[in-house]
Amino acid sequence: MEAPETMTYNGEIRGFSDWQIILGGYTDYDANTNPWQQYSTERILEYSAKDIIARIYPNLEAGAFVTIRARYNEVVSGGGDGDNNCVAAGTLITLADGTQKPVEQLTGNEMLLVWNMLTGTFDTAPILFVDSDPTKVYEVINLYFSDGTNVKVITEHAFWDNNLNEYVYLRSDAAKYIGHWFNKLTADQYGNLAWTSVQLTDVIVQEEYTSAWSPVTCEHLCYYVNGMLSMPGGIDGLINIFDVNSQAMQYDMVAMQNDIATYGLFTYEEFAEIVPITEDIFNAFNGQYLKVSIGKGLISIERIQELVERYSIFF
Repeated sequence: MEAPETMTYNGEIRGFSDWQIILGGYTDYDANTNPWQQYSTERILEYSAKDIIARIYPNLEAGAFVTIRARYNEVVSGGGDGDNNCVAAGTLITLADGTQKPVEQLTGNEMLLVWNMLTGTFDTAPILFVDSDPTKVYEVINLYFSDGTNVKVITEHAFWDNNLNEYVYLRSDAAKYIGHWFNKLTADQYGNLAWTSVQLTDVIVQEEYTSAWSPVTCEHLCYYVNGMLSMPGGIDGLINIFDVNSQAMQYDMVAMQNDIATYGLFTYEEFAEIVPITEDIFNAFNGQYLKVSIGKGLISIERIQELVERYSIFF
């Protein structure tokens, strides 16, 4: 079988018709001539499979990383667009019951603990998807906080900055935020969930061999990484849309209503005429508020279309 047109990017294969080959009935061939036959299309498989791909597409360059999702009979390249806006393997994600699980062990079926800015309370939310990139050498941004917390970031990840009263993206230049206080999950004297502030004390950027992971939660988008309130990378314009009351950690309702009165809200029908998506996805990403974000100059229609294209593989 002839290999598709490809190119190399940071050691990974790009192309595949926007990162995707629909294999169709190819899985029904004899296992003696087609290694895909042994993988049931009813199973969901996700793993590095360059050895299998090499047998199907022998002309692919060595070291290609791909992900197999046999449920859909498709091959998807690891790393999406190569942005790697993630946290490193081993980062602990807080589940709805307060327990933690390494990010690489998430199945996507968990409920995660989140912070609800509408109510100013802890809440829970399902995972929309978990984006990931293969194990290799990355430039890892090690963030060190005053309580001993260390978070390993790849490219960028957003954290709630109590000094600036908004999410800020910590990147390779994160040292400029040293001294700022960030939101951290804790417990009160009765064992109830609470939040406190911890100070960013040091940033060390170094190369590390690891994998990259980025969950996204429904509606809230946020979650806790090693106890730190955070947002995934690459979603500027979908966050920090409204002013927040810093004491309550809740949207300033008066300012929010003024923004809505000024800029309006998208209806699903109006938005879908511009960017065709399902109503479920519109609701999951708070599409109604994007009219405010556009009005404030935080995001453009073109950027929204880019994000839809980037993440459409998951939906």
